[in-house]
Amino acid sequence: MIVITIMAFFFLFIFILMFLFFFISVFISADDLDKECYLEELMRISQTTYFDNDKYNYYSVARSYTKTPMRVEDGAKFREEVLVDLLKKSIKERKKLVIDLAGVHGYAPSFLKEAFGGLVEQGYYSKNKLTRCLIIKCNEMPLYAYKSYEFIMNAKKIK
Repeated sequence: MIVITIMAFFFLFIFILMFLFFFISVFISADDLDKECYLEELMRISQTTYFDNDKYNYYSVARSYTKTPMRVEDGAKFREEVLVDLLKKSIKERKKLVIDLAGVHGYAPSFLKEAFGGLVEQGYYSKNKLTRCLIIKCNEMPLYAYKSYEFIMNAKKIK
């Protein structure tokens, strides 16, 4: 009797695992999984503490722009006045651009979406080009870098 009970629980457990696997495979596409893996890889790179000046152009938002980036308008202004020019310069010099988000009092998601996602939405660069030439880092609060990459990956070109 105990053997039959154990076997029943075993088959129930296997059935539940198969159901969960099917459920996950149906509702989570390969693109979503690839995007998550890619975001994790970008975050791993962004945690680097030293960037060689021969290969990277470095820009600190706190030191060079503002300590209080809050509004959508601030994000658009930062994109238009800073990011576009820095990316053009870096691409021309065949360097990667490192944007350091640390040292700021906090970022509104609307700022990050407009600044970084706006690069794709406004047609300045493709997602692929941005993820190859732009490193976003924030050692104080890695979530800001992650969200910035997420806004790039989820952006759709408007123009």
